[in-house]
Amino acid sequence: MSQASSTDRPGPQDVVPINGAANYNVRLVDLPQARLPNWPPNANMITEDAESEIRRYWNFVAARRIWSPYPILSYCLGAATYRGGELLARYFLFPVRDPSVQNQAIGQLVCKLKESDGSTNVNLLVDALREDELSTENLEDIRNALNLPPSKAMSAPILYDRAWRALDSNNLDDAIHELDACVCANPEQRLALEAYYNLSATIWRKFHFNERTGSTVTDEEFKWVQACNICLRRALTIYDHLPRNEQLESEMLQMHQAIKASLSPTISYGAVIYKYGRREWRKPQGVADLRCLTEVKMPLNY
Repeated sequence: MSQASSTDRPGPQDVVPINGAANYNVRLVDLPQARLPNWPPNANMITEDAESEIRRYWNFVAARRIWSPYPILSYCLGAATYRGGELLARYFLFPVRDPSVQNQAIGQLVCKLKESDGSTNVNLLVDALREDELSTENLEDIRNALNLPPSKAMSAPILYDRAWRALDSNNLDDAIHELDACVCANPEQRLALEAYYNLSATIWRKFHFNERTGSTVTDEEFKWVQACNICLRRALTIYDHLPRNEQLESEMLQMHQAIKASLSPTISYGAVIYKYGRREWRKPQGVADLRCLTEVKMPLNY
């Protein structure tokens, strides 16, 4: 990987990002190929015939110099399928040498192959994340790749804004992560109340609990039901500690009612299971994977 200097700019045969600056360049042939656990999640994302065909053009693809707004230290094949008469392959690009999850990718190299008049046209492009799409982990991975010191922790308002951008993109996992980080970042009371409420709502939405009966919930999913319950009880406890004049504000009263209405389903949803025809209370081990459940200590009024 090399960083562009004032005289080192993309050449006519280079592959440049369709969004973002051309700051770093690399060739896939010079990088290690990563192996993501349990990837692809669906077998039809990488079909055998498409993967075999893309290998025929690997030397050409791997030798092209590609540019990115961020450093690239490894890659892996993310998808290879036929769409009509076109072969579409995507290579994830990572700022780390040994990624463990797909979300660590900061972009992808998109390869399109199409037969035309007895020859094959190969089109390449780099599709990188915008800066406002980078997760906290992405940012830290990039800093590590550049040997920069760890960044200062983001403030709670910034994390809350990032959560809303993730929600606007329907990226519920990232929204949950950012809201969890927000309530761990010592937010002021009103922001903490809203963040806990929205964290619960986003979890509930992710697992489609409103569309399912409690009997369909697994023990692992029930931990997230319990997490929603705790988040809402914390939100109510925070409300109780607000100054009285703030509690009586129209917007805050509406929020208080929404929290109470959301809390009710979390009390009994999925709590009862049937084993061998007998009704039993569910007893899951551990808690959902949220930092706030272990890092934030808060006595509850409810």
